[in-house]
Formats: sequence, C-alpha cells, structure tokens
Amino acid sequence: MRLIAFREIRLWRTMLNANDALAFIETARQQQQPIFGVDSFVITETTTQPMMEHILDLSVGGLPDDTWSEAHRFVQERRNLGFMFEIVV
Repeated sequence: MRLIAFREIRLWRTMLNANDALAFIETARQQQQPIFGVDSFVITETTTQPMMEHILDLSVGGLPDDTWSEAHRFVQERRNLGFMFEIVV
C-alpha cells in the first residue's frame, strides 16, 4: 500500500486524507484486520481539532461482521469535508 498522497503525523498519530484512509481500510479488509473505529480531525498548521460529531466507534456492543464496509461508508460520506482520518485497528 502506498500512503504518500497526504499524511500528517502528530503526537505519534497517523492521520490520513480520505483517499489514503479508504486505501488503508481496503488493505485491512484484505488482511482480515477488523476496524474498531474511525476518528475525524481538522488539521491546521497549529492545531489538531477532533470532530466529536464525526466519530465511528465499531467496538461498542460487539463488532459487526463487516467493519470494513462500515468504515468505508463513514469515510466516503465525509470525503469532501476536508477532514483527516485516524483508522483504529
């Protein structure tokens, strides 16, 4: 997987733009690695702002059978909002 289009590393967290997040999710699917959640952030030169109303938590109440499709749908619906995403595996 090639994740170089735009990636921001802050405080030991890797945040991905929508395209790279979708590629990461697909790689996780191929490796059968479940996705536990997706966090959304707005990044500026000086701040990292979590978007609390744009968080997907798949770990509550047991994982769905297809976490990858849920995560893909979540990122796809927000791809044009300028967010960066942290994928929790």
